[in-house]
Amino acid sequence: MWPFADLSLEWATFWGDAANIALIACLIGGVLATFIIVRTTSVKEHHWEVDRGASKERVIQLETQQEASKALIAEANARALEARVALEKFKAHRSLTPEQQGRIAGKLKPFAGQEYALSVATGSESEDLMCLIDEILTAAEWKKQPAFMPITVDTRCGTVGVNTLSGVHIRVSDKAEFNVQQRVVEFVQALNDEDIATQGAKDPKNIPSPTIVYVMIGNKPQ
Repeated sequence: MWPFADLSLEWATFWGDAANIALIACLIGGVLATFIIVRTTSVKEHHWEVDRGASKERVIQLETQQEASKALIAEANARALEARVALEKFKAHRSLTPEQQGRIAGKLKPFAGQEYALSVATGSESEDLMCLIDEILTAAEWKKQPAFMPITVDTRCGTVGVNTLSGVHIRVSDKAEFNVQQRVVEFVQALNDEDIATQGAKDPKNIPSPTIVYVMIGNKPQ
């Protein structure tokens, strides 16, 4: 037999009404559930979009920080390289290549016969540079004169005066004629042109002859 076949009219009506109410409730619940699902899905998508945007911003921020770090590292490496170069230059002896020597000698050759004397500060670096300049002056046919300072020292390029200077100094007596003074100017310029820091000056006390150019090789400037 079919279910509910024995029900009276009253009970059949009751259960039919109850079923209709339940069906309506289910329909309303389905509509409400669908609405909730749609709305919550939209809200979740909004949050997901915000999260994706935040993630993109974070990625961009990290990439920016990475580029900044690379720039800082590159700058630090450049400074370290500059420091190494400066240290190597500081430790390196002053010197002149054969080509530089030839250029200086060529500039001084027109003044062949010019008298000069030497002095040097203590240390092999100063002596090496002095002897190199002595060779250049010899090639330019300048005439070396004996040391005239009260204190002298024997070097591999002869007996010379002793000084306590820093750097290279080319001096003449304040009584020197104009042409001798002009040769000092040319000499100083020739050395500076080859990165040997040199100064020229008149000396009113220590140079006995107005015809002598006094070449004074001091210690390497710090």
